[in-house]
Amino acid sequence: MRRLLLVAAGAAGILDTAFLIGVIAPYAVSLGADERLAGLIAGLYGMASLPASVAAAFIVDRLGRLRSLALGLWVDSLSVLAYGFADSVSELAVYRVVHGVGGSLVYPAYLASVGDQAAPGRLGGSLGAYLAPVGAVIGVGALAGAALLRLLGFQGLFTALSAAIAAGAAAATLLAAGSPAAARGRRVGAREVLEGIRAGGRALAAALASITLLYLGFGLLVGGLGPALLAAGHAASEEEAAAAANTLIGLSSLAAAAALPPLGRLLDSRGAPTAVLAPGLAGSAALAASALEPTLFPGYGLAVASGLLGSSYLVLRTPAPAAAAAAQQVFNILGVAIGAPLGGLAASVSPPTLLLAAAAASAAAAATASWGHTALHKQPLPAEN
Repeated sequence: MRRLLLVAAGAAGILDTAFLIGVIAPYAVSLGADERLAGLIAGLYGMASLPASVAAAFIVDRLGRLRSLALGLWVDSLSVLAYGFADSVSELAVYRVVHGVGGSLVYPAYLASVGDQAAPGRLGGSLGAYLAPVGAVIGVGALAGAALLRLLGFQGLFTALSAAIAAGAAAATLLAAGSPAAARGRRVGAREVLEGIRAGGRALAAALASITLLYLGFGLLVGGLGPALLAAGHAASEEEAAAAANTLIGLSSLAAAAALPPLGRLLDSRGAPTAVLAPGLAGSAALAASALEPTLFPGYGLAVASGLLGSSYLVLRTPAPAAAAAAQQVFNILGVAIGAPLGGLAASVSPPTLLLAAAAASAAAAATASWGHTALHKQPLPAEN
């Protein structure tokens, strides 16, 4: 039951991102924003969550991991609900900032909580099992988000998502209430947090390099895949190109979700060459080859799964896993923020082949960065948190 509650909380934490990509900007336009301002409003979440993620490194353990998870989800739920009641662009902007600040607690608290319950020698399996639902939600959101918006409208979508996130928040609240010892925070000073991050050393550096490279490649696809498909004549309109790009990204996310549990178990039993490097390189090759054979694109999910698994594994083996997960979240955001505009630029000056090759190279480098740290080769390994 506790595992199910934690899975529900983790899946709820990604619902807003999965279903609101591409929704906030047109909603801002409906409130009177021009296209430039609408883009700024859409980006406010990331702008707010970046510094808030730094703060989360110092907050999650002090407040308690499960309590931080519940708090972040409740803020997410209320913020998304508030979107539907915004009467102006400025009001929507305030809700976006609050949403970004509250949401910054969710991922570090969730990942650290996954590490807390992992059995000795089974950290990879736990990560695979608990990250798979997150990947599945991203995939479903990319595939069905636009259709759900057409069905429910802006306010209906915000209300439905808010209710679903609230269910996850309730699950996290139940977990915290049922485990007072696990939920309880501890007095953690800034110096202790910084020393824990520094003690992560090369393992944490490898984790952060891996997640940055992985999401740099993902950002290239988010920013450039639709425009590249349109420029190459594979779509007749911007709407058709965006739908095609969302479909490809959604299918690859579902493939990542399917790959994570077996790769996690392989990481525990066989080590990083089998569970991280090989699937990372295979998925990257599939992405590059999809320029010639589009049906290979979902194979990119293998690279996503291996990069995320390897990076998260290293994060949870540091002395300060919650703070390290917050740092991982910061570099995740930076990777997408850098990659998305570069993807748009690449799509404007070159055929899709170059865009796909660049994203594939970034994903391959992400897998290599995780695999290259020797801590991943010592199997089986205990969950050291």
